[in-house]
Amino acid sequence: MFTINRVNSLNELEMLVYDYILRHPKELPGMKVKDVAEAVNVSSSTVMRFCKKMDCSGFSEFKYQYQHYLTQDVVGEQKHDELEYLLEFFSSMSQNGNQESMLAVMDRFIACGDKILYGNAGLPGQLVQYASYLLNAAGMATRYFTDDSFRLRNLMDTGDSGVILYFSMQQDEELALNKLCKAKALGYRILVVSNYENVQVHKIADDILTYHVPVRDGVAGGSSSQLPALYYVEALARRYGELHVR
Repeated sequence: MFTINRVNSLNELEMLVYDYILRHPKELPGMKVKDVAEAVNVSSSTVMRFCKKMDCSGFSEFKYQYQHYLTQDVVGEQKHDELEYLLEFFSSMSQNGNQESMLAVMDRFIACGDKILYGNAGLPGQLVQYASYLLNAAGMATRYFTDDSFRLRNLMDTGDSGVILYFSMQQDEELALNKLCKAKALGYRILVVSNYENVQVHKIADDILTYHVPVRDGVAGGSSSQLPALYYVEALARRYGELHVR
């Protein structure tokens, strides 16, 4: 139902509708267009455009098709769809333009002094711990924190040379956003690695590395594959090695 071409045709607001529907399959049957619009903070016409891009004549047909989709035996199909998204991501990263843009972002990160890796508790926290280990092993000095341990006193008076790499894996990030805003006010650059489009944390970021893999139930409590995020971390470690071998 959610083919790559259809999802890629969505704009930023329609992508918010898509993410909401994936996260609330049980609530959707009892909802009206305006209910979804209010929940996502978009217009009803945005919801209707989303339905049409999913090849449905309206919201009622979309709900029917979506429920049919959910009740089918789609385990194998979901795995195939997820693999297609991952292959599309890695294929796009092999293109020269995307590689150059990614390396430019990483060079700006490497040039900074105090390097902090930050993520929310849970899976993001485990990812920042692994990322810090990998980057430190490559020779890049980093520190890592989760929401539970990150305090403003952890920040150094580095002027404009500090940077925070934040792993954005959920849309409700008010606590993290508050801390990142304060860090930015202290002169820290913000680099966001994100599986979402048009979320609040993007508005304060100096650089963003994005990917899109659909959220799947049963994966870390309703998460998505983090292979693209791991790719960015490993590419950052390789880039640091390349710059310091010369």
